[in-house]
Amino acid sequence: MLVSSHDAKLAETATWVHGTEPETAGVVRRRPRRVSRRRVVGVSAATGVLFAVSLLTLAPLALGSGLGIVLTHPYSGTVNAGVDPPSVGPGSCTGSENLVLDPPNFALKTGRGEANLYSSAVPCTSWVSEFAGVTGYFGMNTSSFTPAASAAKDHIKVSWSVAYTVNLDLMDNTTVNGSAYAYANVQLDAWLVDVTTSTTTSAQTIYHNSSSLFDTNAAVALTVSPKTIVELIVADLTAGDTYVIETVLTCQTGVLVDGSVGTASGIGPSASGTAQLTFEKDSGTAVLKSISY
Repeated sequence: MLVSSHDAKLAETATWVHGTEPETAGVVRRRPRRVSRRRVVGVSAATGVLFAVSLLTLAPLALGSGLGIVLTHPYSGTVNAGVDPPSVGPGSCTGSENLVLDPPNFALKTGRGEANLYSSAVPCTSWVSEFAGVTGYFGMNTSSFTPAASAAKDHIKVSWSVAYTVNLDLMDNTTVNGSAYAYANVQLDAWLVDVTTSTTTSAQTIYHNSSSLFDTNAAVALTVSPKTIVELIVADLTAGDTYVIETVLTCQTGVLVDGSVGTASGIGPSASGTAQLTFEKDSGTAVLKSISY
């Protein structure tokens, strides 16, 4: 259910073939200062079920020879938050849209990130797949630092507490071969950037949770309770080099529909759907708890 509204409308592109389950619908977010491509946030489709929470846990590792630095809020650095370029279509269908209900943002003072994204899709040309999707992201880049001593295989840990809600709603009249698919994605990443050598080391594990519904008449309201997630980066720190630690949470909503458009006599379209993903004060949030190296 849509709980608030803003004017901003954004989306991502996707491909879908009528009569088949969608394979993927993902994007690559472009980091403002780019050293290497970040990981792809994608959807693995499930048939008529909600994906379970997927958390890649860290393997036990011995402590590295770290420098013993622990950063907590208020943080010093730059905010990295925004939305990717929009795309809705192929038709200009009334009811197919993406709303940024609360723009993705991150507060250096508290370490708190928020976002509220909404997508909906309705066919306006019979048997032409209609898609709407939006991708947002929030996080930070630390202020640059230059270690006075080298550290071999330093264990850099980026710790978040993450909680959010997902609302998916589909109407799919399978008796006339309508098809509908809705999804919500959350992915958390971290990187160490050696500014001196222009090299990047990614976290060894990531948090990636996909929730989806496919070809069903159903509504799902899912709350992910606060989880502590630790992104681990193992890298050598060289004395005299300049470094930045980056961490970003990427979130997506999307809906794909295909079917008849209905009739003037009041019969509605054979497929429609909505998806909403919320990180906000009354229903969930994400807090960057600490960064250590």
